[in-house]
Amino acid sequence: MKFALSILIIVCAVDTSDAQIRSRRTDRQQLLPSDLPLPEAQQQEVGAVFASVQRGLAASSVTPFSGHFAGSVHLALPASDRGQFSPNQASQILSKFFADHRTKSMRFENTATTVAAPFAFGTLVVDGRGRPDTLRVYVALTRVDTRWLISQLAVY
Repeated sequence: MKFALSILIIVCAVDTSDAQIRSRRTDRQQLLPSDLPLPEAQQQEVGAVFASVQRGLAASSVTPFSGHFAGSVHLALPASDRGQFSPNQASQILSKFFADHRTKSMRFENTATTVAAPFAFGTLVVDGRGRPDTLRVYVALTRVDTRWLISQLAVY
């Protein structure tokens, strides 16, 4: 009987200790800056960057958003180079893509503007050699000093 009671006390003590560890871990996770929503002003800036990307892609032009490229942009386009490029290289590659694929429509369906690493997903319909091609677009932003800049742009 004493043995069973000892086991029960040990199990209860371990269970209580485990609950305290989980509680501390949850408290710590709640305080991480990456989990906190962005301030309203930053959310508006992020939204404006995504709007310029959507406007540019819809017009088959890199001009509306090329000023928002980070110092190094991860670019991935169908049948094109993939990798890290300078803003000038990224602009040239996108311009060539648009010369070969005129946009019929572009729309972001999902934008995450309140998170620490904002992103957007959308659908780009282009005229690919006489027939429409429906492609997916992914754009990710990163904070550099006081600005939100495009760090990734993928069309697939």
